[in-house]
Amino acid sequence: MLRLDDNKYFTTKLTYFFWLLMSFQAGYVNVGAFFTSGSFASHVTGTSSRIGMGIADLDMMVLATFITVLMAFILGAAFAGHFIGRPQQEGVDPEYTLVLSVKACFFGLVLYFSSDSHVLAFMSPHAIKLAVIFMLSFCCGVQNSTCALSTGGFLKPTHMTGLSTDIGIFLAKNFAPDASAEDKRKNRLRISILSSFIFGGVMASVIFSSNGHYGFLFPFLSSLGFLAMGVIR
Repeated sequence: MLRLDDNKYFTTKLTYFFWLLMSFQAGYVNVGAFFTSGSFASHVTGTSSRIGMGIADLDMMVLATFITVLMAFILGAAFAGHFIGRPQQEGVDPEYTLVLSVKACFFGLVLYFSSDSHVLAFMSPHAIKLAVIFMLSFCCGVQNSTCALSTGGFLKPTHMTGLSTDIGIFLAKNFAPDASAEDKRKNRLRISILSSFIFGGVMASVIFSSNGHYGFLFPFLSSLGFLAMGVIR
């Protein structure tokens, strides 16, 4: 689906566009999660720190919330790993369609759960927020794992720490006299991915500020687009 080698359906430039769109979606969803629940969905470093703070302060509410976020992300990554990573190791076709279908369904449920619908009157506001952040974190784990497995670890669109480190490392190499054109090209791509993630956050801030939960229409619709892409791979 996302690989450049032996790709019969997508040109290199089009595949790069999908990579940037996934990074944009990840940045968008992360900020959308903050607007909806007060927590980031893919910030695992910060989440782990908040778990530590919850333990130190004996704050069970904070502890439960951020353990939920962390475990949802890990479960999402494991889900994608089972249906994509294992088949790759066994030499059979990965089940992209299943993984992307579940991700699209979860984004649809997020759109519904965050709508303050009277149908959800039996749930407390905290339970609804917890369900939303669980599904968003799960989707982030799915996306990060799917992209990492599909690109040999190059693309992890929900996390910018490793990407920023690689940018710094290869930026230093780019100034070396023997720097290769391939290394320069890859670093330009890394910078583009980082910029796309940031721009996704900018757009989410603007859209959620004025449209509320309807901001989740974009990740839902874009996930349906990725699903279509997986079907025709």
